[in-house]
Amino acid sequence: MPRFRHAAVDREGQVHQGTLEASDQAVALNTLTSHEEMVTTLKEAGAGGGR
Repeated sequence: MPRFRHAAVDREGQVHQGTLEASDQAVALNTLTSHEEMVTTLKEAGAGGGR
């Protein structure tokens, strides 16, 4: 399953960054927004990891 790197801001204004696994970008976005976060960046993480 693809991994997506994201940055989001929660209701308190705290910035969160991380990765999550999802079947596609739409599912990843839905997962993040369901946690009441405003997504600022969402990109599929490359298979190479460190590039």
